[in-house]
Amino acid sequence: MCGGPGLFSLSRQRMPGLRQALERHHKIPAEYIICGNGAADLIFGLAAALRLGGGWS
Repeated sequence: MCGGPGLFSLSRQRMPGLRQALERHHKIPAEYIICGNGAADLIFGLAAALRLGGGWS
């Protein structure tokens, strides 16, 4: 996961209650969950993270 500014660190700040509920329900780590306001939001967030040097790892 990327620790710098970008999609993954932004997702940690957005909708923490939803991420925690999904973590408990699906039994997966919250850092694997990315919340957004639709597909376009996630796609543009990914592009912004890659542009800022967040990369894939």
